[in-house]
Amino acid sequence: MQLAKRPKGVWFILVFYFVSVLYTALWTWRIYSKQVPASGAAAEYQQNPGALNHFLTVMGCILTVAFLVALFKMRRVAITIFTAIIVLTVFSYLWNIFFKNYLSLFSATSVAFAAPLVIVVVVALAILGMVYLYLRTLVREGKLS
Repeated sequence: MQLAKRPKGVWFILVFYFVSVLYTALWTWRIYSKQVPASGAAAEYQQNPGALNHFLTVMGCILTVAFLVALFKMRRVAITIFTAIIVLTVFSYLWNIFFKNYLSLFSATSVAFAAPLVIVVVVALAILGMVYLYLRTLVREGKLS
């Protein structure tokens, strides 16, 4: 498929998720190499991420790259891969909230820090939902083969 045939929304998603995966990789490297200063509950959380968090981070990046390739090629499998990204993201949030004492980060910090973090999570989930709906629209219109 030619570059001109890709809708502008597809280009926006490609750029957004490409930048996101680079940003995630950079911050993951900085956290694991102990370059991010933290104290209290945040420091404890960063020092002991656990094998599952390592796995979820790596799988998230792999799935995102696979999604980018599939979407760039305008393949229908992109929506399946994106659905896996949504499931992985929700599982990761729930795992960290219920089993990794993620909520202690909120109680250990001020409301001024916790409120924006909650907003970021809500916005991230909203973006996932909007992209999913857009991909479904592309499938329905036959633009993903």
